[in-house]
Amino acid sequence: MMRRIQFLSVLETVILLTGVASLLHGQESGNEPLRLLRADRLVGTSPGEARQLKLSGNVVFKQGETDLLCDEATHFEDRQWAELRGRVHIRDGEHTLQADTVLIDTRERKETALGNVELETKGRKITSRFLSYSQRSKIVQARKNVVLEDFIRKARLTSGSLTYNRIQDYARAEENPSLAVADTADREELILTGRVMEGWGESQKVLVTDSVRVRKGEVRAEAGLLEYTADDRRLLLKIRPVIHEKKQILRGDTVEFFLVNDEFDRGSLRGNASMSQKDSLTEDILKGNLIFLTTEPDSMRRVVVQGRAESVYHSEEEEGGKGKNQLSGDRLTLLFRAGEIQWIQVESNPGLCAGTFTPEGGDGKSGTNP
Repeated sequence: MMRRIQFLSVLETVILLTGVASLLHGQESGNEPLRLLRADRLVGTSPGEARQLKLSGNVVFKQGETDLLCDEATHFEDRQWAELRGRVHIRDGEHTLQADTVLIDTRERKETALGNVELETKGRKITSRFLSYSQRSKIVQARKNVVLEDFIRKARLTSGSLTYNRIQDYARAEENPSLAVADTADREELILTGRVMEGWGESQKVLVTDSVRVRKGEVRAEAGLLEYTADDRRLLLKIRPVIHEKKQILRGDTVEFFLVNDEFDRGSLRGNASMSQKDSLTEDILKGNLIFLTTEPDSMRRVVVQGRAESVYHSEEEEGGKGKNQLSGDRLTLLFRAGEIQWIQVESNPGLCAGTFTPEGGDGKSGTNP
């Protein structure tokens, strides 16, 4: 039978709290006990029953250096755990945890939080619907509507599940993970998605594996693996990477791009590199072992193709004649203006540079240069 204890006298309250503290200190050696500091109302159990305290109103516990505050609590002393409910707030010198409900396992030093969970630790912020945190291993497990902020610079990571290691400052996200990198000029965000996403806060590096997708403005990319480093704003795509930008398609064994002022600034395609552009009737293509390119807003500025370089492009100019141009050499350099080719240089050493122009509806004219 439960015995209710309400509106205790000062002496009775002191006696009760002293007894509670004594019982709590009898827990397993090496574990900090929960110490009740205050509560507006207490309900205890009769002698001989399982020791249990029900508390309500401005409840405050202390566990080592940790402060625990809530509206209501049930403390199961024999089982060495407590349930805190209503505006739960837990803080120590290293982390702050808030939630609707938190279960405290004093033996295992574990906190399990449910509902409107928010954890701030080492400058990182995690929100979710469910979260467990081990004070021993310093590992966080979060599930459902997970958001990790202040981990990768200017980025927000969302997922269905997340594991975060405080000691290593390492995160692993699964279940539709997505990293949104903010744009300081309020342009389109850089969005990275994949099946699994790993991140290292100290090195500001992200690794995305399997079904990788990249999106920024009109640029779309696909690959099997992606590395993103926030410090130098570098994207490295591997395993059959393909880039789509308006009508252009870029490919290579590996594709690397750098962002400057939140825009694609320069990049390279390495191994079986190609750039192509199709319309309903023609296809322009550049290919070689290696392609370097620099861009300006909304267009290419300069492209260099090295190693077995080939170019096929179609001229629409009336002055030079409409038709197909084919060029080959060791190295091709192309300059663009407003998306149109303005200048081409073909180099070979040793070897020959070759070029063929086929007028629209006519035969080709070819030439070589040593």
